[in-house]
Amino acid sequence: MSGLPVVATSCLAMAIMAFGTVYNSSHLLYKLTSVTTTSLLIFAGTLTFGLLSVVNLAYNLASFNGARNRLLSWYLLATATSLTVITFLLLTNGWLGLRTWKM
Repeated sequence: MSGLPVVATSCLAMAIMAFGTVYNSSHLLYKLTSVTTTSLLIFAGTLTFGLLSVVNLAYNLASFNGARNRLLSWYLLATATSLTVITFLLLTNGWLGLRTWKM
């Protein structure tokens, strides 16, 4: 389960790259007004990032006392906490599960 932060961050990176591609090319803005692969990638990437970061935090909290290496446990907990803080920042600003076709 220590690979969850990598998968979560990759999902967020894919969503940001898809949004950045459309943002940099104004002739592609029509892709955000309806349900397309680009808009679905933005929606699924941000939503998957949020879900995986919360699952990662719950898993790390549950397995924190049973770990053999305390330094690794603290590192994984700090990573999970920081990803969850980013998730809540995205959630409060309306960027988590962004449905561009509803704008």
